[in-house]
Amino acid sequence: MLGEKDRSIEERFEVLAEVNPAPHVSIEVEVTPDEAKALQDAMAELTGWRSAEGWIHLGIDEVLLRWLGEATGESRSSLLQRLALEMERQFPPGWFQES
Repeated sequence: MLGEKDRSIEERFEVLAEVNPAPHVSIEVEVTPDEAKALQDAMAELTGWRSAEGWIHLGIDEVLLRWLGEATGESRSSLLQRLALEMERQFPPGWFQES
């Protein structure tokens, strides 16, 4: 997906968000209206930071892939294929189990 140059970076990020959605957490507790507002504000700020973090990581990945391709002469698709295989080796399906 990252190797699809016909997609904009925004489109690629949207696809990543679709296939890797944020976990849903549900907590029931009684709070005052002021506390509820503070929690909503904190969650909104956290969501903004997480979104910015995702964009930064995606941008860094793009730059590093370009530099590596320029340095080695290897094609982008070849680099992405090697990266995907290495990530699958290091993080096989089921490697992370939430407790």
